[in-house]
Amino acid sequence: MAESISSRVAWKLRKVISGGSRDAPSRTGIATVQRRDADGTVWVRFPGSSIDTPVTGAVVANVAAGDTISYDLSGGRVSVTGNASDPSAGNRDVGAVRKIATLATNLAKDAKAIAEATGQYFWHDDNGAHVSTEEGNPTGYRNALWNSLGMLFRAGATNLLAIVAGSNSGIDVYDGDGNTSDNVVASLRKNALKLWSRAQGYTAQLVLTATSLTMYLDDSPGSAKTVMKLATSGSKIGSALTVDDPKDSVGNDIKIGNPDMVTSSFDSTNVAASTNKSIGHVNLGAGVWVVVALVAFPNNATGIRRIGLSDTNNSMPSTGPVVQMNASTAGPTRVFLTWIIDNGSATAGSPFLKPPLYLTAYQTSGSTLSCSGHIRAVHIS
Repeated sequence: MAESISSRVAWKLRKVISGGSRDAPSRTGIATVQRRDADGTVWVRFPGSSIDTPVTGAVVANVAAGDTISYDLSGGRVSVTGNASDPSAGNRDVGAVRKIATLATNLAKDAKAIAEATGQYFWHDDNGAHVSTEEGNPTGYRNALWNSLGMLFRAGATNLLAIVAGSNSGIDVYDGDGNTSDNVVASLRKNALKLWSRAQGYTAQLVLTATSLTMYLDDSPGSAKTVMKLATSGSKIGSALTVDDPKDSVGNDIKIGNPDMVTSSFDSTNVAASTNKSIGHVNLGAGVWVVVALVAFPNNATGIRRIGLSDTNNSMPSTGPVVQMNASTAGPTRVFLTWIIDNGSATAGSPFLKPPLYLTAYQTSGSTLSCSGHIRAVHIS
């Protein structure tokens, strides 16, 4: 709405702005607001004037010092027509703002609806945090329960998968028929992996640890017996495979290998000519052992090749565990030695060898030879 100024003031302004002519044509312009009084009166300085003119009304209700206003000079009247610094919004602008406001309101309503719907399928109570495919039902068709004990993934109230927390942390897989230990078909722990299969009163179990792989079978739950076991022997290198009949209580039916096996391998070990050189050794426990040794000398047709077992480093026995052969003319010479040691009878100064056993090599080729091979001992009783 245009704001009118008193006729006297308007006449003076018209005279100033139009250069003194009362019949000057209508014109519009921009004037600057100088100050604003507490009662709402705005003082405006029009172009060509050195005085401030008071203006009141709705058009200047929100203007401040420094703002510019638009005016219209026509028919002896000067009218303020708007706030040029902050013009009023047109119908198009107002319509756009209303559309944005409506969109924001609808988005807020949708977000609220989604939050309410989500809360019906994700919630927590004294038992822990729940996720369910059925609204508000902790034992829905598919559901999960999380708490300080771990995580359960279930079909209804029946466990399918358990991630267990605490001192016995790990993962348990269930058969879907119950929640007892007999329903666990797989158990994964730091030190062992266990698998079960149960059918018609029989239970089969497979247990894998860092040192063994064992299979158990039974006639009824709780009477498991080892039927096959593949195991290492502590820190010794070697393995054994045992196969047994679960209905036979007398010993093992088949035994392949022995857990008590030690070995020492070597490669590119230099043996000087006409010098006893120990190139490998083994430590043996009590009992009877079979010792097997093999040394491969490189292709050289000169002299002899000899290997032997001794309980003294760099020493070659004159009798007993010693083998000698002439150098090969067709390629590398391989010397093989087998001996049985009763370590229970071995004492210092006795005719038996006292471990550790040293594998010693000797050759008369006239030059240093690079040898390879191994010494291995198997405990048999």
